Amino acid sequence: MAFISYAREDQAYAEHLAEALAAVFVDHRANWQLSRGDSYRDQLQLMIRESDAFQI
Repeated sequence: MAFISYAREDQAYAEHLAEALAAVFVDHRANWQLSRGDSYRDQLQLMIRESDAFQI
């Protein structure tokens, strides 16, 4: 799994990258998949730990 972290001003690029990964069947997660109400920090740490690749 690849994890994509991005700044708000780079959201369009992050979405494009996510689409490209999906096109070649690479499982990915990104900041926009964080759940409201849960600790963002805990969610981010879990996504990062579970990742094989990390793109900032």
